[in-house]
Amino acid sequence: MDATLNTKCRDIIMEYLVHSCYKDTARAFLQETRKLPAEQDHQDQQNAISTDTHTNGQVLGKKADNAWHMLDARKDLYDAIYRGDIPKAFDLIRLRFSGILEDTDHNHAPGSDKARACKVMFKLRCQQFIEIVRSASEVDAIQYARQHLKPIHKDYQEMITEVASLIAYNDPEKSNQAHLLSQDRRRKLADEVNRVVLAYCDLPEQTTMERLHRQHQVVQQELETMDWSEDKLASREKMSM
Repeated sequence: MDATLNTKCRDIIMEYLVHSCYKDTARAFLQETRKLPAEQDHQDQQNAISTDTHTNGQVLGKKADNAWHMLDARKDLYDAIYRGDIPKAFDLIRLRFSGILEDTDHNHAPGSDKARACKVMFKLRCQQFIEIVRSASEVDAIQYARQHLKPIHKDYQEMITEVASLIAYNDPEKSNQAHLLSQDRRRKLADEVNRVVLAYCDLPEQTTMERLHRQHQVVQQELETMDWSEDKLASREKMSM
């Protein structure tokens, strides 16, 4: 493989690993690149360790230490949400990304980054309520809901109604709302919070690998449509004979 193409491929892989908070894998991958021939090694290390990249492969210009520090912060936050430790997640946001919580105005333009951030932070509040229902008393859950789950925005009422229904069940994990207690819900919320943090830090929310994957899917669908159209036309021609 061409050395330049090799480097670009490694850049794409490293970008995805750093972007997705796969810190240990990113470090292991970087160590492997250091075993490459000398003419490839220097450029790979410079590109890989810097930080997330734009679509054209140019680094954002942050120092390597800051890039890894940011990765540590995002990974700690992601892991806290994934294990259901929402108070820890809020502590990390206040410590590392305080601006996300400082803007409490819920009247932002729909679709804006600020409106999305407010909504995701409210989802995080709802998740904390879910975790309290999972592990604490009903009284604790009700007290938390009264303090933090007030319908401050009409669009949030549906979320409140959904999670509040858990209190009605003696065993929520065996109820028809059990999906609220799933690990998959934690994972999806962690992904959402990570995207909000990336936007807050002015980093790309989607990696080159993800864009390439989506482009591949679109091309594949178009090719399948073309094949289907050609087969249909051929069938019609046979029938007309």
